[in-house]
Amino acid sequence: MNKYLFFLLFALPFLSVFSSETLAQSKTRSVPFAYRPDESDDRYNQRLKHKTLAVSETDFVILSKKTDTEFAVERYNERLEKTWSAVLPLTSGETVETFAKSEAGVYVLTHRTNSEVGSQTLTGHLFDLKNGSKLETKKLFEAPAKSRKIAVSLSDDGSKIAAFQYLMQEAKIKAIQAGIFDSRFQKLKDQNYNLRDIATNVSANLKIDNRGDQYLCLLSDNATKLSVRKYTNTSDEAKVMSVQLGGMFSGKQVYVFQTQYQLQQNGLLYAAALTLDRNTSDYHSLKLVKFDFVASEMAFAPEFKFTPEYIDSLNKSYPTDKPVKRLEDIELSEMVITPEKDVVLIAEKRYTEGGENSNYVAKELHLFTYDEYLNLAWRSILMKNQVAPPEEAFSGISYLANYVSGALHILTLETINGKTDLYNRRINAHNGAGENPKPLGLNVANDKNIAYIKDFTAWLNDRKLVVVSRPNKKSASLQLNRIIFK
Repeated sequence: MNKYLFFLLFALPFLSVFSSETLAQSKTRSVPFAYRPDESDDRYNQRLKHKTLAVSETDFVILSKKTDTEFAVERYNERLEKTWSAVLPLTSGETVETFAKSEAGVYVLTHRTNSEVGSQTLTGHLFDLKNGSKLETKKLFEAPAKSRKIAVSLSDDGSKIAAFQYLMQEAKIKAIQAGIFDSRFQKLKDQNYNLRDIATNVSANLKIDNRGDQYLCLLSDNATKLSVRKYTNTSDEAKVMSVQLGGMFSGKQVYVFQTQYQLQQNGLLYAAALTLDRNTSDYHSLKLVKFDFVASEMAFAPEFKFTPEYIDSLNKSYPTDKPVKRLEDIELSEMVITPEKDVVLIAEKRYTEGGENSNYVAKELHLFTYDEYLNLAWRSILMKNQVAPPEEAFSGISYLANYVSGALHILTLETINGKTDLYNRRINAHNGAGENPKPLGLNVANDKNIAYIKDFTAWLNDRKLVVVSRPNKKSASLQLNRIIFK
């Protein structure tokens, strides 16, 4: 079978390469769960996508909103009993920005703008994982209120924090001022990134690894050039690598529309980019670059172009009489690097239906997987059609992906063959073979009330999953469920 064969995983009959036993589900326990939506001004871009963090194979912590001015961090055990609850009061104008854990404990970063004094602050709150006691509350970063909002980047293990602000001049980023901290909120370094050498406007994305090294990803030259600058806490010199992703190609002026980054702990940074035709705004191609700062080398995947043939293959998937004429509303949403060094890129079609208070929509997933040498191994399209009211936005729809024992699991709330449930798609990450979506057996309610909160879904290990859902229309309350895959 040709490795570039196009798999339509949802439409094709069952195709399996899994030698293990069939994956079955067993809901072992459920308890009532109180939920209060955490509303934000920007509901399209969720500020907090994960409100449940695994502590062990049995225990987890949840960030729960209690009132408009109070959150709580709560730990649950294997029996879904609450072992402790720590109150986190908020002052006027204060919002929760980050929820994370490390060896030091579990911590919450909050942001507050004080218009009276003209400043904005980022504050850290650290709790002991064993008993929930407050270990530290500390102001990490302060900036003028009129500046851009303070941004945050965390390392993969939560042990390092980068808090930073953009210094602007005539709507252009001229510098970035940052503070680097450990997870006990001790400052490791003040870091300034001077961008005055870049003549054109620039967008910047800052990543930090477990050592505290920072990778500043800069898109400049009218969104055509990507540069990555690596900084350490022991030197003021930056190591720089650059690549031209846009420009004039085959008579078309191409620019980078969106990027997705994945930072590894061995000096590797992967960058994916969707490019558009500047004249037509049509999707042009998908590009993938690997920056190796240890070897001072870059590797490039073959450019994948969104040709008319790709549109035709998409139409074969759509159960509709209205053919798709062009790609629209496709966004890079996730990059997964497997232990075998395969790279899985996921793009999702998502949008609002238009107008004030309109529904949120999440549709098909476009998957592209590359081997360790960045050759395209397989690609596929997974069809789904999810709609949510504006007050829920993407908190219940879209998807949750997790790599488990050689397979990519994709969880979605859908109604398939008249059954509304949380469905799991298991896909072999190495060759793309997969199973038809399987319901988890939660019997999720299908009405106009909240039925599933994706933000609280979390894997405890390869076979244990916690989920918040409402089981049926008659049930007035949400349930916290623990599921074991047998």
